Amino acid sequence: MFHDQIHLISPIVSWFLLQLVMFYQVFLSSIMWMLASIVRERTLLTIQ
Repeated sequence: MFHDQIHLISPIVSWFLLQLVMFYQVFLSSIMWMLASIVRERTLLTIQ
């Protein structure tokens, strides 16, 4: 009984973790891109 529940839950948990990792990577890359664009604008303003 419990063993069957584990077999049923395992794919759902692994899929959820995969979605979480993908979301985290997209989130991190977007934050890095925003920071890079802000730094680029600041440096361009200070150069001029």
